[in-house]
Order: sequence, then structure tokens, then C-alpha cells
Amino acid sequence: MKSVLSVVAGLALLLTSMAPAFAQQGLPVYLAESAYPLTSAQVFNFKSEKAGRTYKIMVHLPGGYDDDDSRYPVLYTVDGQWHFPIAVSVAGGLYYDRGARKSIVVGITWEGDEAEANRLRVHDFTPTGMESYIGSGKADNYLNFLQYELIPYMAKHFRTSNDRTLSGSSFGGLLTLYCLFTRPTVFTDYLASTPATWWDDVVLNKYRTSFAENGLESSVRLYAARGEMEHGQLGIDAFMEELKAKNVKNLEVKFDVIKGAGHGGLNPEAFTRGMQFIFKKERIKIGEADLSAYAGFYKGETGSDGIHIRVHDGKLYLKHSQANAESQLVAVKENLFYLPNSGTESTFLVNDYQQVTHVMLTTERGEFSFSRHK
Repeated sequence: MKSVLSVVAGLALLLTSMAPAFAQQGLPVYLAESAYPLTSAQVFNFKSEKAGRTYKIMVHLPGGYDDDDSRYPVLYTVDGQWHFPIAVSVAGGLYYDRGARKSIVVGITWEGDEAEANRLRVHDFTPTGMESYIGSGKADNYLNFLQYELIPYMAKHFRTSNDRTLSGSSFGGLLTLYCLFTRPTVFTDYLASTPATWWDDVVLNKYRTSFAENGLESSVRLYAARGEMEHGQLGIDAFMEELKAKNVKNLEVKFDVIKGAGHGGLNPEAFTRGMQFIFKKERIKIGEADLSAYAGFYKGETGSDGIHIRVHDGKLYLKHSQANAESQLVAVKENLFYLPNSGTESTFLVNDYQQVTHVMLTTERGEFSFSRHK
């Protein structure tokens, strides 16, 4: 039973949940599907009038997408040539571990090779022009493409919800923060790793000031990170601390310095931590008095082990009888809880008198029943 509470890597589920390529019937004439070597992503070219470029779009649908009419949150990741496969892998693994909701992942890149991408990302991701970076300063054109072309297209052709996350790294992180500060309602959440806050003498300060003064009408989450070994990016720390100190209305900010990571190597962990923060599973609030109905000792079928469930400070905790540590149970709905990122769900069974009699633990290894003892 020790494995019941273990953290599961579990990317095997991702490999079996790739959706088949979609039919071309009804698509606009300016889209042409093309082959892509990573996963079974749907890939097509999108000619943007707002940006004056053609972009390559990669779409990954979660497992079970075709089984019902559910709508899904969407993670839009720029620099898709590098970050799309990372985002897809992390999204699948976190869902397997019951640490995040199912989501659609969209990667955006350019036509051509990596050298072309390196040139165009400086153009598209920077909010102002700098003489030393020829062609820079076209971020508003790129955001117009996202806001007025790609997002409406995704809503028309896929079952997307209103939860949208923009993610980017380095210059892509600069774009992500610029979008948050100037168009905060386009996306509901933002993920920026090693944002290039230094750009144009920290011109982001100007946009951040106006943004902080206006606040937000609805809740938005921002996750940002940099690598510990990025000694040239220390200005990010001060920038993020200043943003948190402003206590912007309805903005929740989390910032991490990822130990041992450099500029490129931080991205897998940044995606993992960021998506855990942003794509938390649905949860409900249950009062401490109601939580106490679940507390007690539950005995296993073999009689040799069991689990203790207790309430502390308004939260429910589970501890296996043979383990030292306990884990918090988070409510999804009445009588259904999960252990974030552990791959485990717990379902409490009640009798006709609404008394809890059993708890069923569902793990990657199967279901385990425990009966309640007073």
C-alpha cells in the first residue's frame, strides 16, 4: 500500500491519448495541413492579416476529447518549435497524476528553419523597437493575430472554454508580460519563464505601472520563473517582487527561482510548476464542520493496514498507517477528493443515513477499499 501515495511519472497515458488528425472539411482556404514529426498533433499553416505573416500552428487534443461535448482550457505556447512538445508532455503527465485538468495545447511557430525563427521572434515578441535589433517592436501586431484571428479560430473549430493561458520564455516571456499589462482580458492566465524584462531599459515598467493602477475585474494568475544559474537575469527578481508588492487587484502571482537550472534547461520544470499553479483541478470549498464527517480510521480489506483521515485548520488530511507523512485531500465535489500530483483519488461512500462507511482509493495500480472504524 505504500505505492498508493507515491507520485507517478505516468507519461504512458499521454502516448495513448493522442487524438487523430481532424478532417479538412469546412476549414478556411488559407489553411493547409502539413506533416509534423512530434506526437500526433494537428498541424496547419495560418496566414495572419494582422501580423502579415504565415504561422505554423500545432494543436494537441487531450485524451477523451471525442467522447463527449466537454469544453477545455487552452494553453497557447509561443516558440512552439521548442516548447510545444514540452507543454504537451507536461500537460499529459500532470493530468495522469491528477494534478491538473485536461487541456488543449496550442504551439505557435513560423515557417522555415530555426534561424528564421530566431530572427522573427525578436520582431514579433518585442513591444518597442531598438536600433540594435532590426525589425523589432511588432508585439502588438502579433497580439492582434492571437486576439482577433487565432483565438476566434480555435473557438470555432475546437471545443475551447473561456480559460486561456499564454506562455512564453525569454523574449516570449517579455511578450507574455506585455500582453498581461496591456491586454489583460485576452487571456485568463499567464506563464512567463525568464522574461526579458531588461528590454529597452525595462520599458515594461511603464506598462506595469498603468496596469497596477487599473487592476483587474476578474481573477488572473501569473506564474513566472528564472533559472538559478542565470546570473545575467537577476533583474527579473526585482521586477517580480515589485509587481507582487503592488498587490494588483485580482492578480495572483507566483515566482520561482529554479535551482540548478540555466536559461534553456529551466523550461520543463517551469512548465510543470506553472501548469500546476494555473491548471489546478476543479475544487470546491467544504467547511470544517462538514469535513469532520470524513475523519476517522479506515481499515484495509486485509486487516493489516489502514489509513487515518483527520481535519486540521479547515483542511482534510490522509495518512497511511505505515507512512510517516500525511497528504492533503482536495475536494472536487461532495464525497470525492484527490491528492494533488499523487495519481490518487478518494471516494467516500455513505449509507442511507448519510453516514460515511467506506473510502475507495483509486490509484494507478487499481482500487483499494477501506472500511470506517469508530
